[in-house]
Amino acid sequence: MVAVAVAAGAWATTAPGAPTAWPVADAAWKALLAVVVTLAASRARRWAWLVTPGILAVAAGSGTWLAVGAVAVGLGVAAALLSRRRLVGAVIGALSVQVALHLPALGPFGGSSLVAVVGLLPVLVSGWRAATTPERTWVGRGLLGLAAVWVLGAVALFTAAMLAWSPATDAADAARGGLTAAEGGATGDAGDRLGAAAEGFAEAEGFLGALWMRPVLALPVLGQQADALATVAEQGGEVATAASTSAAAVDLDALRAEAGVVDVEVLGAAAAPLAATSAAVDGALAAVEDVRTPWLAGPLAEQVDEFAGEVADVAPPARVAAVAARDLPAVLGADGPRRYLVLFTTPAESRGAGGFVGSWAVLTAQDGRLELSEQGRADDVNSRPGRDDRAVTGPPEYLDRYGRFRPGYWFQDVTVSPDVPSSAAAAAEVFEQAGLGATDGVIVVDPYGLEALLELTGPVVVEGLDEPLAAEGAADWLLRGQYLAGYGDEDREDLLGSVAEATFDAVLDADLPGPARLADVLGPPAHAGRLAVVTSRPEEQELFDLLGVTGRFPEPAGGDLAALVTQNKGNNKIDVFLERSVGYEVTYDPASGHTEALAHVELTNTAPAAGLPEAFLGSNDQGLPPGTNRVFLTWYSPLALREARLDGARIPLERQRELGSVAYSAYVDLAPGQTRALDLVLAGDLAPGSTYRLRLPAQPLVADDELVVTVRPGPGWRPEDATAEPAPGGGIRLRPDASGDAEVEVVMDPVT
Repeated sequence: MVAVAVAAGAWATTAPGAPTAWPVADAAWKALLAVVVTLAASRARRWAWLVTPGILAVAAGSGTWLAVGAVAVGLGVAAALLSRRRLVGAVIGALSVQVALHLPALGPFGGSSLVAVVGLLPVLVSGWRAATTPERTWVGRGLLGLAAVWVLGAVALFTAAMLAWSPATDAADAARGGLTAAEGGATGDAGDRLGAAAEGFAEAEGFLGALWMRPVLALPVLGQQADALATVAEQGGEVATAASTSAAAVDLDALRAEAGVVDVEVLGAAAAPLAATSAAVDGALAAVEDVRTPWLAGPLAEQVDEFAGEVADVAPPARVAAVAARDLPAVLGADGPRRYLVLFTTPAESRGAGGFVGSWAVLTAQDGRLELSEQGRADDVNSRPGRDDRAVTGPPEYLDRYGRFRPGYWFQDVTVSPDVPSSAAAAAEVFEQAGLGATDGVIVVDPYGLEALLELTGPVVVEGLDEPLAAEGAADWLLRGQYLAGYGDEDREDLLGSVAEATFDAVLDADLPGPARLADVLGPPAHAGRLAVVTSRPEEQELFDLLGVTGRFPEPAGGDLAALVTQNKGNNKIDVFLERSVGYEVTYDPASGHTEALAHVELTNTAPAAGLPEAFLGSNDQGLPPGTNRVFLTWYSPLALREARLDGARIPLERQRELGSVAYSAYVDLAPGQTRALDLVLAGDLAPGSTYRLRLPAQPLVADDELVVTVRPGPGWRPEDATAEPAPGGGIRLRPDASGDAEVEVVMDPVT
């Protein structure tokens, strides 16, 4: 029996579960439980040999541990028919305790532990009753000793927590103030506050991690509380110390661009401390995740979650700062001159990435100095020698889908893909084939992006304009006003290039504000896809991916995606009058992933048939009636199309694969004042799971879409968020912000 008990204890150490904060203590407690249950079962009555393994076998459900429980039940049946042998009882107890330690999740948290206790009680109680008086005495003393140790541990933990409370609370407040000061550029104040936070967290960690607290870590449940408290204090100190070091080492004032120059040496010197801060933040997130357990007491769990949330908020900007300091010196020409192609687009004549290319410039960077070296119109590229021989050779999907539109011949059309990196690669290739030189990246800016830049510079003087162009109303003037002013085509194109050149020159000559102000001004247009940056060097692309300014079209990645892309095929600027609304109704079965969806798209052309310049209402000899908007419409989805109807009549749609989705396309003509409706019935299987995920890429046009999403669960499920707007017919209705890429996540619970 001793051998069986020892074997049971050794086997139990391999079971999952961590009742304490020390792996060695976890193994010891599980082994002790197995030994006690085995020895108790050897004393227990035969009825207990049937009840205990029976309860646990039923709870095991299926698989290996059901089989182990069944073996124990079989031995109990055999023992009931034969003479009683203690060795058989010991084996039954040894097998039963293994099943108890491997029970699956049952009901709410703690359900499995409760079932394990209920299942083991029969052999424990029966074994206790059958034990001799000396055995009971020793077991009773052992239980009292363990209880006394646990109570002493609780007292020690409470004492340490009370001693650490004040310095930890003060440190947390100082850390928040320091981070706020750092965001505002007050590095001196930030360093002082973060230094004080580091000292406070160190004092708190001194109490919680004291030598006399170490035994508490080996006690069930208490050890987890103690470990969580000590970890939060320790990691808070690590983050505060690293951030304080960065604040002292990084002079944010020196990182500002002054008259078009960034000090790349100062920027490079900031790389190491900023990388250390980012690593400390990532380490804190990982450490806190390790100590998170449902066994934490409610108030402590709230504190741990709050700390984790605050650190998680800091993690992205810390990572961006570290990568920026690492990569920006090279991007700004610290290792040699760089040339970047700047494309000025206008969504008045829409393309997949937003608008067609009206003009371009070359931005050069060397040793942190930025300047425009060349500038021209799209026609200047088209008119260069060798136009008939120019061709886009990649990316392959771009070529397969848009090669028919000859973007190599028509430089203004290179932005046909909704994926800016694909369009940028094509633009750089055509630009180089035109004999204008290789480039190290592409920047795409539309009128709203230029308007944001004017917020940084103030009004700029543009040759040909009677008054300086200011930020307020600049986008509207570029989209509408310049066409209504009566300029000829050539004068207007020269004026557009002059506006772009004057704006960029003003930005490059200005003393720009710090990173926080730049993010406030340029963040919204970047999020809306109106300002995008793509480099030709993959090792330097991470920064712009982290900033979310690459204009990358997302892939479904096992979830759902719904995207409407329209492109102007009338060669006019009529898209300032285009309005779009999208309704997307989806039914998702979490168990199977089966998804059925209905997309309802309405396009409205608010343009008149007459009374406006030819640039708006004409069609460049395509023979369309004045005011007609000819649209090349594409719907992107991972689901299969079952049926498409335009204004109620069934129509065929072209089907191609692109960007991880299926692209369904058709040409649609919109007469002046006309609204047309396209309905798409879709179905397919997504990755199953309790959360429905939908990505909604936005096309940066003149007017934002009206967007409504309705999500209905499959039979037997309901949305977790009962506060959301209910939808007719069940489910919930959501109205995502369509000014930029959006995501929808709906968690679903089984109906009980």
